[in-house]
Amino acid sequence: MRIVVCFLLIVLTSCTGKTGHDVFKSCHSELTFEMFEVSELLGNPYQMEIIDDFLIVADNVDGQGLLIHNLADSMSVRRLPFGQGPGDIIPPLALDVDVNKRLLYVLSRETGECKIFQPNKLFDGNSRIWKSQIKSRQI
Repeated sequence: MRIVVCFLLIVLTSCTGKTGHDVFKSCHSELTFEMFEVSELLGNPYQMEIIDDFLIVADNVDGQGLLIHNLADSMSVRRLPFGQGPGDIIPPLALDVDVNKRLLYVLSRETGECKIFQPNKLFDGNSRIWKSQIKSRQI
């Protein structure tokens, strides 16, 4: 283990021209963790994102694709039903957020369709799609 750490230190210092102490100093970052309780039972969550005061969990429970938990008041709702109809989604999903624009991107990986939502409106029950686009598949 010491050999690997020494090797990494040599590689990092030789590539940057900095001393080992400077490299570790510049790599320092702080992680903070906060415990909170989610009252909803989770099935098999496979992705989580946080935007504003919302924790968004991709999870299939009761035919709904997302659990949205409001961190400010500890309320949770399930949104986006699975299916073929308008406003429905087809799993598996991939989530992404744009913190600056305050948008949630939900990609149906099977169909390549990406639906864009405003999380606060989705939490309040307005599942109207802000924008929808279909990416062409590369074969």
